[in-house]
Amino acid sequence: MLALAPASLYARRVIVEANRELHSARLPSRLWMELRWSWLLEGAARWFSGETGYSRSVVGQYMRSGHRPHFAPSVRDAPLLAGSLIELLAEREGEGRSRGWQGACTRAGRTRRSPPPSPAAASTAFEGDWRLRLRRLADGG
Repeated sequence: MLALAPASLYARRVIVEANRELHSARLPSRLWMELRWSWLLEGAARWFSGETGYSRSVVGQYMRSGHRPHFAPSVRDAPLLAGSLIELLAEREGEGRSRGWQGACTRAGRTRRSPPPSPAAASTAFEGDWRLRLRRLADGG
């Protein structure tokens, strides 16, 4: 994971730069927007860099220690857990639609006034699928 950190930081930078509203915002409001969108920014950056494949054992250890993460992951949990959420969404979209999902990630935060998109909007069962994935990681599967 450490070897992929530069790629993850670069992907995060590209996502921020690609979003005019987020990139052009003044510092205080930009920081506030990045905090509100942390699950999407961090998750997409880590998924694009390939870090999510290597974080499975760490996520499993985190879950075995008794943590109950929020859905979508909070600012504190986003660097570790949001990649698994993005990975699940990418799997649902399928290989043929992965470019569409990548475009959606890079367009995150288009308007400052709108609330961050909730992954729950995609499906009512999405949270359950994500939690099931986290439980499997905790069980070593």
